[in-house]
Amino acid sequence: MTPPGVTARTDRKAADLLAAAADDLSSSSAHELEQALVAAIRASATPERTDRLFPGEPTALHDGGYTLAHGAAGVLYALTAAGHETDPEHHEWLWQATHRAVQPRPGLYDGLHGAAHTLSLWAAPTRLSTR
Repeated sequence: MTPPGVTARTDRKAADLLAAAADDLSSSSAHELEQALVAAIRASATPERTDRLFPGEPTALHDGGYTLAHGAAGVLYALTAAGHETDPEHHEWLWQATHRAVQPRPGLYDGLHGAAHTLSLWAAPTRLSTR
């Protein structure tokens, strides 16, 4: 089943698309592949869940799902760094997840610092200063 907003498989085989993209990162094949990946990531978001926003590493189920290493902060940071817009509802999910953390810990990779850095890409500084 193809998620809404995601283009169904084209007549080209996936391997051909990957090979063409690998040969020339500025090609239309690379752009098509990137757009398909971004659409799939966006379609996989489940903001109604509180344990994780995006599917992935099982560790995210045990660290609040918000970290840069295994959670929403990492996915949202990667999308932003690659020049793609992110959904404000996902920013809010990340903000709320940091506040739900039962045992919040410091750290860029697997703690609140990574989530705070990611949130700082979009949030007003005054909001980041309150906990």
